[in-house]
Amino acid sequence: MGKQTLRITILLGILITLVGGTGIFAVFSDRALTGPSDVHSAQLAKAADLVIAAAQPQDPMNSGPFLCDTYSDDLVTPLMTFTTNLGGGDERFLCLVNIGSSAVDVSLTAVDLADLDSDCTGDEAAFGDTTCGRDQTTMAPQAGELSPVLTVETDLYDCLTGSGLLTPGAPDFSATLSGLATTPQSLQTLQPNGQVCVRLRVYWRATGDAAQISQSDEATWRFAFDGTVQSN
Repeated sequence: MGKQTLRITILLGILITLVGGTGIFAVFSDRALTGPSDVHSAQLAKAADLVIAAAQPQDPMNSGPFLCDTYSDDLVTPLMTFTTNLGGGDERFLCLVNIGSSAVDVSLTAVDLADLDSDCTGDEAAFGDTTCGRDQTTMAPQAGELSPVLTVETDLYDCLTGSGLLTPGAPDFSATLSGLATTPQSLQTLQPNGQVCVRLRVYWRATGDAAQISQSDEATWRFAFDGTVQSN
């Protein structure tokens, strides 16, 4: 074999090797595919998830089982709307359930609190209420003094039996409305699926100057129940 023929043979070998690397001379193959796969993960309960409902005890003395309305995240209908004399008040009942996956410590707070003074009556001004009545320029209510003398009494009950859970014959918890706006009141721990019924009583309790300057005033607010997962 001549040199020229040898060179051609070597070049042909290199060329075949390169072409084979491109797949032209690769081994025949095939692929079989399944249908599409689609996996969805299920929803998990929130660790803390309180729901609330209006309630009514089925016993006239508030000692029987409670009838709870439909539960929701928040209530939208007004809870308390009343006018009272000194010493008077009103009460409402609520049901709470923890539908979360963890135990939560439940506390009570007053939120969106506003004190308003729309009228100047009796001896209100004479006793030193400098924001008595409406602003004479804007005609908007001025600052009122009612929430510091509104007492909020809270009692806890077993919803199924109506039995009081804590202090027999006395409020389980007592605070002023203005105090609840700044300092949450710890109530109890609710386990997952745990339920408790709550009575809220609000009274106008004031004496002396405080009674005079808080007359013909108005307080607006919402009660908030917060569930906090216990720290490890």
